[in-house]
Amino acid sequence: MNNSDLEKNPFDMNMWKNWVEQSPSFFSGLLDKSVIGILIGENEDQIILLEKKNHDMLVKIENPDYMERPVADIIFKIKENTINEIWDDKSFIKFIQLLSNQKIKVYTLRSQSELIGRGHVGFFGRLGLNLGRKSCC
Repeated sequence: MNNSDLEKNPFDMNMWKNWVEQSPSFFSGLLDKSVIGILIGENEDQIILLEKKNHDMLVKIENPDYMERPVADIIFKIKENTINEIWDDKSFIKFIQLLSNQKIKVYTLRSQSELIGRGHVGFFGRLGLNLGRKSCC
């Protein structure tokens, strides 16, 4: 599969699994049952979910219409044309740059205390965000 094929399928679960597995330390500190959602472009029929379960990050794709709310603790909304850049970056630097440049939007769906209780403080810090401060969330 070449890059143009990947651009046509931003919901390739294996690519998302590889992305998560490239840097397990990036997700360290998240506690079991922590869920990160990823929305791609304007597609609201599918959401990529990264869920911490038994100390592993699991990846699944769901239709949010059929899920209990909130579907995730936090959601990243990513422009479809940036997916390959994100997948190709093993250090997560590109993800952080896109977030910093507001090409990736972040939304919290749980209260600050719930996010803290699920281990998101360190995760937000690795993203360059401060949970509960003026710079984010």
